[in-house]
Amino acid sequence: MVGYLSNYLAPVRVSPFVRGFLIAKFQKIKISTAFASIGIDRLIDGFVFVFISVFTVYLISFPVEQDRIQYSVLFGTLLSLTCFLLLILSINWIKKKLRKDEVPFLFAIRHLTEKWKNRIISFTKVFVESFILDGNKFNIIIIIFIAILMKFIAASHFFWVGLSYDVSLNIWYYLFLMVFLGYLIILVGVIRITGGFTAGIIFVLQNFGISTEKALAMTLTLFMISKVSVIVFGICSAITMGLSIKSMKKIATKNMSM
Repeated sequence: MVGYLSNYLAPVRVSPFVRGFLIAKFQKIKISTAFASIGIDRLIDGFVFVFISVFTVYLISFPVEQDRIQYSVLFGTLLSLTCFLLLILSINWIKKKLRKDEVPFLFAIRHLTEKWKNRIISFTKVFVESFILDGNKFNIIIIIFIAILMKFIAASHFFWVGLSYDVSLNIWYYLFLMVFLGYLIILVGVIRITGGFTAGIIFVLQNFGISTEKALAMTLTLFMISKVSVIVFGICSAITMGLSIKSMKKIATKNMSM
């Protein structure tokens, strides 16, 4: 929650950097190792997301533009899966090169001073070597189970908000909303579409047969609850960790300038 709260203290998304910094600080590990653990978490989360995307897109029906919506989601899913696989292959390739004392990205840092070159190479070595899963199969199963459980919890938010407006849908529709929301956050974040998040969710809810008024009310209610939750629990977590808002803003600004 502290990481998400930091996004409100900086003009760009810095939560992964802040989380990495805090993990390294409180767990007494190298920051590159902390970033690697966050990367693995995101990667597992991404594969679970891809699986749910394919699973849900064929379990629901839309009154209009059924094929168009399905193809759009499947395209986004295929693109995400391709990026994840390329990331894994790239990390393994860099790892093998560094183990042979070769620097595959030397062309990108050749103009830097030797001090910064060594820092970047050292950081990368620790990062790629730390980018591994726990060898314990039971732990891997627990991690995947928790990732799936978190997706169901995220999808349930629309269920509870919908009940407030006499809206009740099949569970697969809520899972699809969570999937669509995930892709929408990425799209809106990249293209910077003002109001794109709200418009996108309303569009999907309308295709589920929900009126525009109720769709707008559900979206704004969920948006407000989400923001308030992040702020309240983020501040409480920060206080528990001995962090002040001033120090968090300093960390966020520092990571933004990196």
